Amino acid sequence: MNASVNLFEDDDAGHLWWIAEHPDGYVVNIRRRLDPGYVVLHRANCFSIERYPTMRENPGGFTERAYRKLCAMTISEIEADLARRWGAREPFSKICSLCAPERGPRRR
Repeated sequence: MNASVNLFEDDDAGHLWWIAEHPDGYVVNIRRRLDPGYVVLHRANCFSIERYPTMRENPGGFTERAYRKLCAMTISEIEADLARRWGAREPFSKICSLCAPERGPRRR
């Protein structure tokens, strides 16, 4: 694993700490069980991966149940890590339309 890429599994607190410390970074949301059809790229400061969406969501929803998060400072680091880990040729199944991570820096 690339030391600059962090995988958060069963660690919501670590994931939330990482995105707070690296607001200009990137996060890939992946299912717990590898699913090439669900590999979604976000900016670290995308509200959809930094706070629970509804009052019905309980803590643990980011990395402790159905999902894991792969985090890094650059998209290229994430792409390389996905290729190394799982042989991904097309690294992302979707680019988040809310935070548009491939359009350059965004400030809140």
